[in-house]
Amino acid sequence: MNDVTQRLTKCFRAVFPELTDAQIESADMKNTPRWDSVNHIMLITVIDEEFGVDLDLEDLDLISSFRGLRNCLTFAGVMD
Repeated sequence: MNDVTQRLTKCFRAVFPELTDAQIESADMKNTPRWDSVNHIMLITVIDEEFGVDLDLEDLDLISSFRGLRNCLTFAGVMD
């Protein structure tokens, strides 16, 4: 697991402590019952603080899954 994935997993664990690592890696807004609009904002805030980035909520379709968030962080210049 690379550094970005580990740090992102830590962010997900802070908001969704009931998820296993495998569930986190496949998590998206459709298959994670507690991932509602409030928890989405909490997750984005935790990620912004962890990585020192400012994710754009207008890219909601890209940042509505673990994989999408990992891709956004990669494009934002966060290094592994």
